[in-house]
Amino acid sequence: MIISRRSQIIETAELIFKEKGYSATGIREIAKEVGIEPASLYNHIGSKEEILKTICFEMAEAFFNSYSESIISLENAVPETKLHSMIRAHISVIYNNWNASSVFLSEWKYLSEPNLSSFKTLRKKYENLFSGVLLEGRDKGDFEYNDIKITLFFIFSAMNSVHELQRSGKKVALEDISKEIGTLIINSIKKIHYVR
Repeated sequence: MIISRRSQIIETAELIFKEKGYSATGIREIAKEVGIEPASLYNHIGSKEEILKTICFEMAEAFFNSYSESIISLENAVPETKLHSMIRAHISVIYNNWNASSVFLSEWKYLSEPNLSSFKTLRKKYENLFSGVLLEGRDKGDFEYNDIKITLFFIFSAMNSVHELQRSGKKVALEDISKEIGTLIINSIKKIHYVR
């Protein structure tokens, strides 16, 4: 498959940003890895931050698209089914984009305004999709939790921890990871109905 020089630059930067961090990476290093002169790199990309912006916002779009695909046929499903599908969708984006998702999750803070505010707005919008299902589940008596912010923090921490498995070099199938993490999350908030 032939990719554009711009795509090659971004993919190379993803790997370097993941390994060294955004702040410790220079344009010269990216250009060297791509195999071009630094001046030539600017023919394809405006700045180092433009690369970071592209990675972060394209990944945000990937998470939203994966959510939409996961929920499209589940409008009338119970909250537990919806949440399980959303968890799998989120993890699948990470699983299929190890380098880019690592940058998305850890390096976004280096965005400058107005990109930083725009990114935070998108992140909040995405979190609200999960909040909606959690609230629906609690209203229907399916979920039980005290603080929705803490619950969201727990859910996203669990989903995003998939990176630790990848770093460890352990090979685990997407279906196995998403099923295990999804089950652990849902069991932690699922309301137990006792039969008397």
